[in-house]
Amino acid sequence: MIKNIFTLFFCFNLVVLASCQPPEQPTNISLSGESYDPPNSTDTRSKPILFQKRKTFQVNGIYVSNEFYGGRIDNVQADNRKKNSLIITIAPENFPINHSAWYAFRIWSDEEKDVSIKLIYKEGRHRYIPKISSDGENWKTISSQYFRHNERKETAELQLRVSPNSLWISAQELMTSKEVFAWADTLQQMEYVTGDTVGYSTLNKAIRVLKIAETEQKNIVIVLSRQHPPEVTGQFAAQYFVETILDSSDLARRFRKKFQVIAFPLINPDGADQGHWRHNVGGVDLNRDWHKFRQPETKNVSEYLKKELLNDSTRVWYGFDFHSTGSDILYPISNDYIPDESSITRLWIDNMNLRLPNKWEEEPFDISSPIAKNWIYRTFGAEAITYEIGDETPRDFVKLKSKIAAEEMMKILLIRVNR
Repeated sequence: MIKNIFTLFFCFNLVVLASCQPPEQPTNISLSGESYDPPNSTDTRSKPILFQKRKTFQVNGIYVSNEFYGGRIDNVQADNRKKNSLIITIAPENFPINHSAWYAFRIWSDEEKDVSIKLIYKEGRHRYIPKISSDGENWKTISSQYFRHNERKETAELQLRVSPNSLWISAQELMTSKEVFAWADTLQQMEYVTGDTVGYSTLNKAIRVLKIAETEQKNIVIVLSRQHPPEVTGQFAAQYFVETILDSSDLARRFRKKFQVIAFPLINPDGADQGHWRHNVGGVDLNRDWHKFRQPETKNVSEYLKKELLNDSTRVWYGFDFHSTGSDILYPISNDYIPDESSITRLWIDNMNLRLPNKWEEEPFDISSPIAKNWIYRTFGAEAITYEIGDETPRDFVKLKSKIAAEEMMKILLIRVNR
């Protein structure tokens, strides 16, 4: 009898808990805890990685180098089936790994000639259409007539006209710690933008934070960027998003009088500089380490945010985690946890879609996995989203989308904060 009563009581509580929703007004009470153990979580303990041999390869008067930040090649050899042909092998930092094969190299020759290149991937498959630059700073996508992807064999081939002047080839535009930190330095020249270092990576790279604070009010928006090294379009989106909040429009000025923004422009500087496919130097996907915090990057960022924001005077309103994938898609928290009638996210997406030529793709998720947006929700009671931009989304459209995203978010939050 007692056993049956206990069983009924236990089941009743499960039903109640399942039907409970977080309050419309988020609290600063931590929803996470030692008892929370994400199902099927990834082992985020450090693992050995393959550090590249930085060198310049020379094959029949053609030179190929990975001796720069973001560079990645494993080996270069002659393809003896035809003249002036090379096989370049690309290897990941470790595996198993997401199929986001990053490559970047500089190529030149003793004399001007046409060169054929085949890209072969170890433990992965082709993802990125090559970008070309004559200076490592200004980029364009290779013309389709000079590039072919063999989907059956998961190799890629490109034709290049090379000369004694260097040509840069990269999976995406190079956005290493050098470029991102230069951008952050420019923003810090504004009187209400301050920068700090919250800690250091394994290779002693700064984990930097930008704080936009033109008000003493503690209404906070969190922006995370570049946990995954190759996801450059997500980096662009995050930067355009922040720049929109910092512009001189009436909307942005009113927003900055009510809200502060805490932004981490490059969470994985080691991975970006090493030309990694997915992981940090610990061989770990950082966006699976938002529970155990075994890696220095996630540990430093999470500890800084908890120290700054877990207090009675502060309210976190929203969190953004910027990434890249095959298309423009948003991964919100399921409305099982945040009903549509109180959701900032639902209104925000609907408002954006009214201004865009094509609607955002959406795929809601539960809060079980140990990723950044779920940690923000569980820790601060705030809505959060994984914001993904397509690898080949036109860069001017990335900018437009980010501008609209920031504007519509500012409008909604200004209305909500004044309720």
